[in-house]
Amino acid sequence: MEEILNPFPPEKSPCEGEQMFLQRKPLPYVPTQIDAFTTESALIRPSGRIIHPAEMKDKLREIGESKPPVAVFEVGGTNCWFRPGQINEEGLFVPTDELCEQNAFRLNDPTGKSYADFIGGISSELDPAIPIAFNAAGRHDGHKYIPTNSPGFRQYLQQHEFDLRCLFPEGTTVVSLNDAEAGVTGLVAEHPDLTENGAILLIQGTGLGVAVWDPISGRVIPTEGGHPRLDPNLNPHEQTLQHCSVHDDQRTCLEWVGSGKGVESLARRLYDNPTLTGPDIGRLFGVGYETAVDLYDNAARIGAHAALGIAHATSLPGNLDGVAVGLHGSLFDKIPGYPWKTDQYLTSYTDARPQVVLSGNVPSGNLSNSGAAYLAALEGY
Repeated sequence: MEEILNPFPPEKSPCEGEQMFLQRKPLPYVPTQIDAFTTESALIRPSGRIIHPAEMKDKLREIGESKPPVAVFEVGGTNCWFRPGQINEEGLFVPTDELCEQNAFRLNDPTGKSYADFIGGISSELDPAIPIAFNAAGRHDGHKYIPTNSPGFRQYLQQHEFDLRCLFPEGTTVVSLNDAEAGVTGLVAEHPDLTENGAILLIQGTGLGVAVWDPISGRVIPTEGGHPRLDPNLNPHEQTLQHCSVHDDQRTCLEWVGSGKGVESLARRLYDNPTLTGPDIGRLFGVGYETAVDLYDNAARIGAHAALGIAHATSLPGNLDGVAVGLHGSLFDKIPGYPWKTDQYLTSYTDARPQVVLSGNVPSGNLSNSGAAYLAALEGY
């Protein structure tokens, strides 16, 4: 077992983990994992919103002439954020104030009440005429929302029959949508020139999510791309946690290895340290701890398999050639070299060239928030 130095290793620059990423050959492709992606296993739902990029951009520009406000709540596994902004003359979402954040993990809140208090407290002070986007991992059906990465918040909402309207003042326009669905909408809205062959958004943060935009029908296709059964060949560290939150059965799904919570649970066992957090593991990666680098390398491989698996199971080109691939989430934002490693896996497995876009590099600064804001503005104005 690789032991962690005491005291904990300090930050280091340049990042040794990134250098190790750059030098490593890609881990093997597992075609049997691609075969595991079906409409049923990934809950592919071809009944999503229809988006025609040119038409949507024209409407957003028309709305943006008066620079109207719009607000976004984004809910993750351990954090909840509020992002106020407006639609500008170019039809783009522009944040107008500092990001507000609530961290349920730091508050040691197992009930989800801190999320509810945070959202309810802010929304009660907003003008009810301002449309609100509620953007979160999990299952959305109208105003019904069932979280998959925040058990406490799920428990809280269950008391209200999972109806999000319990969090907002009566009469508020609230658009509820999955974070991957929001992200692929943002990708299409902000990069119509790159999405002519379709678009797919891969999220790797606390969880793992995928959504697709089909350029032929214009339909957004939400999925649960992190929840097909994980092939044993993609589980070299033998993850044993076997309860899939989406299928609610005993399986090790892709998310339990290829996400932040998967890396965290594996690192705690492999380092025999039950208190390790995501930032801790990121620091171990930064100073070149082999096990931490192995975990993130395999997570990037799993993310590539998830994107390719969803492409095969939907209408996109199976090799993603010419398709816009948005990369969103904390692993892409906080692990140096992780976006490059994901791109390396995508191209080495298919000999194709997708159009890779990093969420943090778009004009609005966040594909998921901007996509959610656009849909809220279109419905509210």
